[in-house]
Amino acid sequence: HVLEIRVSIHAVTMGRILVLYDTLTGCTKAMAKLVAEGARKIDKMEVKCLSCEDADFKDVVWADGLAVGTPTNLGGISWKMKKWWDEFAAEYWDKVDGRICCTFSSQGGNAGGAELACMAMGTVLMNFGFLFFGVTDYVSPKDTLHYGACVAKQPRSDIDKAACIRLGLRLSEWVAVYFDGRRNLHPKLTTKAMDKKKAEAKAAIKKHTNNKVLVFTKATDYVHDSLAASACMVSDICRELGFKPVISSDSKLLEKECDLKFAAICLVNNSGEIFDTSKETLTSHIESGRGVFGLHACIASFLDGEDAVGAKKMKATTNVIEAVFGAHFLNHPVPQSGVVNIDEAEAKSLGLSGKVPNSFQHMDEFFNFNRNPADKEDVVVIASVDEKSYKGGLMGEKHPVVWRREMGSNKARIFYCGLGHFSHFYNGLGKPHVAEIVRSGLKHVLKVH
Repeated sequence: HVLEIRVSIHAVTMGRILVLYDTLTGCTKAMAKLVAEGARKIDKMEVKCLSCEDADFKDVVWADGLAVGTPTNLGGISWKMKKWWDEFAAEYWDKVDGRICCTFSSQGGNAGGAELACMAMGTVLMNFGFLFFGVTDYVSPKDTLHYGACVAKQPRSDIDKAACIRLGLRLSEWVAVYFDGRRNLHPKLTTKAMDKKKAEAKAAIKKHTNNKVLVFTKATDYVHDSLAASACMVSDICRELGFKPVISSDSKLLEKECDLKFAAICLVNNSGEIFDTSKETLTSHIESGRGVFGLHACIASFLDGEDAVGAKKMKATTNVIEAVFGAHFLNHPVPQSGVVNIDEAEAKSLGLSGKVPNSFQHMDEFFNFNRNPADKEDVVVIASVDEKSYKGGLMGEKHPVVWRREMGSNKARIFYCGLGHFSHFYNGLGKPHVAEIVRSGLKHVLKVH
């Protein structure tokens, strides 16, 4: 009866996968969760995700496929993981021949030895008869996981997360093919075939459309210390998405004399008279259906004065900025902590769910505007700041800090993120909330899904 029950359960769940990991700072654990997420993408697959402190030796014997994660320790595996397998050998040396395995590792920084740790872990597993596989896929033009998923610290970027998820998915695919006989799930027929189609579609788009993105950085009044960091991050994200960033502070690129056409224009922490409004091309750019991304201070361009503190109420010298984003800068209180609330439906739509909390405490400059963009019918508010949580807000109950809209008959996408005063939002030293919002906004404007 026990055998019948086991066979019945296995028939329902089919493959069984164990994601086993050791973690010191939580980084490898974060990777393990993503690997398990990838493994669960194949239906009827039972997946366990356990630390080496919680896992039993029988969990390994139970599994058809095994993904093992270790912190990188001087180019090798952690002592806890080595000890675990030393002890496993005493009783289970020849009990796992022919099972499938892969490895992943978190390192202190790029080129910190994680690939060596993956290979060292693979060598240990091959001693037990595991079949250790590599992955030929690329998760970005420059990132692969031939020896396993390797991440510097926690997997925060989309590329790091994609590598972990792809590793788990590939393990699940091989278990489905070789243990469950589901040959229709061979990677060449599933993920690799999909990757090929996406690459062909992307190549076709590049061939027939302009893939240059203007990252415009001109600032003639107050210059944010974070300008360089924010421009670098925006440019890096554009490259990751398959576009060529053109980083410039040359006003002529936004004036009629310029023959260049851009897939999108990113206005990054600008200030002052950033181009000749009598010759501006933002309007025609939008009319053609191409998007505009605005970051933080760009909405404070074209003001009738200067105030480094930001408390003085300013007026716009032109309506160009308001015409694009639906509002213009008025003033701001001193940087302080406030509660930012994210619209759940918008978070899901933009892929922010699980990356940014629905509500979080945030230290920033919270701008007041000459009018409330939330009152415009075509503006969709993505995030708001609670004025009760800080001092100096003038917008009332609805105080948007991130929003989007569509303009013109060709539905050009406009996205504005009012958060982003400090450099640590962009250089990886702070919480990733602003960076994730910026990434989602750029993907939205550039129509990358």
